[in-house]
Amino acid sequence: ASGRGVERAFHCHVHDNTNTPAASVNVALGVWVCYSCGAAGKTDGTLSREADVTRLTRAMVTSAEQHAYTETWLDLFDSHHPSKYWTKRVGAETAELYRCGTHPTTGLPTYPIRSANGTVLGVVCRQDGHPKYLYPAGVSVSECLFGYEYAAYAPAESLLILVEGASDVLAFHSQMRAFAVGVYGAGFKPLQVPLIKRLRRRVLVAFDNDKAGKQASTQTVETLRSEGLVAAAIDWPSGVKDAGDCSGAILREIV
Repeated sequence: ASGRGVERAFHCHVHDNTNTPAASVNVALGVWVCYSCGAAGKTDGTLSREADVTRLTRAMVTSAEQHAYTETWLDLFDSHHPSKYWTKRVGAETAELYRCGTHPTTGLPTYPIRSANGTVLGVVCRQDGHPKYLYPAGVSVSECLFGYEYAAYAPAESLLILVEGASDVLAFHSQMRAFAVGVYGAGFKPLQVPLIKRLRRRVLVAFDNDKAGKQASTQTVETLRSEGLVAAAIDWPSGVKDAGDCSGAILREIV
């Protein structure tokens, strides 16, 4: 491994990693993870969680810029132990369904980012500093919507709720089992319009109840209506910032 800090990069020995080092070892904790193929283990030679390394390292190239991972790759983040961060916020059932986990080396809360067909493209890490969210390199967040793979199987006549970020999707599910999708990064993007249209539903835009959120809600509603969709912005109660501030009873009343 190269470097002098606690986290040191090295060439992964599991897959054909001969160019830029794709793996990182935490010399203090004695654990390592490869960010390219998904393999992980301990410096004593044992595999993390006694996982089958072959099963965890089947990485598939889907384009020149993106790598897709098998669903079992997420075992690295959510199979070791329940994420205390997510279970406290949304409950174990919702956290498990959406595969919210914990990064094996940094300990940061994670959730997957997926393509429109549900393929895993990586994980997003939530941290206390700035930026709040760390996105995987090479993934275009403007082409993805969190929770899309679940909303796509909802009844066509059901209401679709469009929110800011994964946390609000999880809040709507945990509080009232509503079908919600969340934008990654800053705001609703043109490339996400076809994804919404594909669902063929009425859309309720439930962005944050602040100046920026209200402005984004107005613009998004106008965009969706121009595409022939039935869209409206949520009317938040006074003092409420977002779905995470509401109980299930309040959400059911305003939705």
